[in-house]
Amino acid sequence: MPESPYFFLSYKRNDVSDLWVARFFKHLSDDVRVVANAEQPGFMDKQVPAGGSWPAHVSQALSSCRVFVPVYSMGYFDSEHCGKEWGAFSRRCGPGSEAILPVLWAPLYDTPVPECAGILNYEHAAFGREYVTGGIYGIMKLRRFREAYKEGVWWLARRIIEVGRTVDVPYQAIPDYRDQPNAFATAEPRRPYHITVVAPRAGALPEGRQAAYYGHTPLDWNPFAGPVTLADAVAEVVRQQGLRPVVGTLDQHNGESGVVLLDPWALADKGIRDAVSGLRAPVLVPWHEGDGQSAAERERLEAAVRETVEARPISDLGPVAELIRQAEWRRLRGAPEYPPPGPSSEKPRLSGPEEWS
Repeated sequence: MPESPYFFLSYKRNDVSDLWVARFFKHLSDDVRVVANAEQPGFMDKQVPAGGSWPAHVSQALSSCRVFVPVYSMGYFDSEHCGKEWGAFSRRCGPGSEAILPVLWAPLYDTPVPECAGILNYEHAAFGREYVTGGIYGIMKLRRFREAYKEGVWWLARRIIEVGRTVDVPYQAIPDYRDQPNAFATAEPRRPYHITVVAPRAGALPEGRQAAYYGHTPLDWNPFAGPVTLADAVAEVVRQQGLRPVVGTLDQHNGESGVVLLDPWALADKGIRDAVSGLRAPVLVPWHEGDGQSAAERERLEAAVRETVEARPISDLGPVAELIRQAEWRRLRGAPEYPPPGPSSEKPRLSGPEEWS
């Protein structure tokens, strides 16, 4: 029997570019091969030889691989084929296993994430800031993110090897993965989590403010100059916490918000200052070292923020996931209790030895 692959790459055809996903697989396989001295570092369905039994090859790889690497794309969780691959591997490792290492192909936006993915304890931020905001496809395509892509693939390869050596996923023969249950079949939208953007649009900037970080609407604000807007990047972090992001402006959310993303330049408008001062949600103020104008005006801008609202400065997306987890914990702690109907009973107590004599 051939050597078991270290990892199995699961992706939805027609949702990702065959050319680019094949390149990604090759780069990841090369790194795993070099570090682990593996004869067969990875498996993807394009490896099935002409005339070979495609279901048999896929089933054999799912029976023996050490790590399952799902490539998250907009339609991945709608794919029955991918859901059965996930279900087949989960049969060996159980739900929520560390042996499932997802890769973000592109931002998922409002795509609902099924429970089997939501329970994974996995931080995409370890792959790098550019990856979190644009996905693996975004940093592959853009030349200026090429080094970030290489570092991300190298990090993932080492993580695959570490998991493959430390997490026990026993071999289990899967005659035909197509007979396995679809792990995504019960996917349901999660609780909504509001992301409120407070920023000007390009056509209504404060006097003298550079327009490079702005677009047609406040939601286009991109203070970190990443491949996607700040709102979309934070939405991806929210989604990774098993929640459904709802992105909008102050007017659209009517005061309801899970987190507020505040551009300090927006506080030049008195109406915005008044509206922001009444917010109770956590407020985040991004500062980007590449924004020389904001750096030069930082003392003045920070003073305006302090006079208006309590806020937390951030230089990347790292603190966002922890902030969301803390907020959810507080929400659950404050949830009302609903005791069962009927008369209450005496609380149980431990018996002493003499009561058993």
